[in-house]
Amino acid sequence: MQTLADRCVATTITTGVGALTLGNAPSAAYINLAEAVTQGQAATDDEIGYVILEGALDAPTAWEIGVGTIGGAGGSLTRGARLSFDGSVYSTSPLSLGPGTKYVVFTPDSISLAQEPFSFAGTADGTPNALTLTPRPSVVALRDGMVFRFQAGATNTGPATMAVSGLGPHPLQFGGAGIPAGVIISGLYYQVVYAANTFQLDRISGALLPTGSFTDLAFSGLMSSDVIVNSLRQMARFRNNSQGGSASTRISMGNFADADDFRITLNGTGNGSGPGLRGTEIRANGGSLWLRGANTELRLDADGIVRSPPVFSQTTGTPANVAVDSAGQLRRSSSARKYKRDIADYTRGLAELKALRPVSYRPADQSDDRVFAGFVAEEVHDAGLTEFVHYIGGEPDALHYPIMVALAVAAIKELSGTVEALETARAEQETRLAALEARVTALETP
Repeated sequence: MQTLADRCVATTITTGVGALTLGNAPSAAYINLAEAVTQGQAATDDEIGYVILEGALDAPTAWEIGVGTIGGAGGSLTRGARLSFDGSVYSTSPLSLGPGTKYVVFTPDSISLAQEPFSFAGTADGTPNALTLTPRPSVVALRDGMVFRFQAGATNTGPATMAVSGLGPHPLQFGGAGIPAGVIISGLYYQVVYAANTFQLDRISGALLPTGSFTDLAFSGLMSSDVIVNSLRQMARFRNNSQGGSASTRISMGNFADADDFRITLNGTGNGSGPGLRGTEIRANGGSLWLRGANTELRLDADGIVRSPPVFSQTTGTPANVAVDSAGQLRRSSSARKYKRDIADYTRGLAELKALRPVSYRPADQSDDRVFAGFVAEEVHDAGLTEFVHYIGGEPDALHYPIMVALAVAAIKELSGTVEALETARAEQETRLAALEARVTALETP
């Protein structure tokens, strides 16, 4: 591991913006870069942070911070400026060095200051669940916000840790939680951010989620991937931890041309908007929604029509008991006393029944060319039998045929009463006739 001395300083008389030829240290209080290489604290071709100072060592008038490459066993340095100041203007270009002696400082602080925001640390070493990274130049102190990229050398089999330049190990997490097995996959490239003594997994090349079994994933913010994944065996649980119970969690899928072709939204317990409290919304951007199994199929078309062909094959001899209201809600139709109120005797009967006009007809939508028999809803309304009419927007739309049997029963009972009265009268007449016949017979007998 690279461990530069606390004060490694070399002098240079190089001018212009090219590579530096490095000389001795300015005093015995320092070592120069060549000595650092000899001591094994650095090596030729290493990348190293540096600060070039013009003017006095303790009071520079101009400077350059960068990451350079060591050459000639520490005798030269190829510059890679990150920020410079010429005494009046700040720039990201190399400082044009003037004549005279300049000082090149190599310290842990300069390395950390000049380190690139994204440092590729090569292939992770260590074990599958205890990863180690060795970036060059090495990191002498971990600070929140440091970002490292690496290629996985193995697939993790459980919760994992990571150490960088021997610093750590610290937990490797995703969304604030330890990662399960299979998140780190050998050969894929990853990006982590150091924060609060943890390494937070920030980005993955390839599939966003690993194939196989993936039981629990907690995250905050947006997850997206531009990679097409052919495997259909992925399992995931998504939890939005950003705003507690009031937050909604959405999973969206789509291509670049049609964003959000399909999405599922779960409203939190404290969210009263959308489809309702704790509601789950499944939305397709055009087309139909399908639920399919080995022998099942349920389809919701874009026009709102629900289709399930297997339902047609499920037959029964029991009466129909399903009603559809104007909002499209399916309900079970029941006749038990507990579902009724204001129960009273029905007072309509034969006269109202006689006012109805039975008709024959064919369906107007031509869905069936057979002839059917029934009534016209408007005519039933005009007859005053509104209890049998279903209205939409105040207009007659359909008839409740099953309950029209009440009118028929009332009319039958009315006719039955008339018949009973006539039979009673006929019986009385037959009795009187029999009496008269008996008297006639008596008179005719000598």
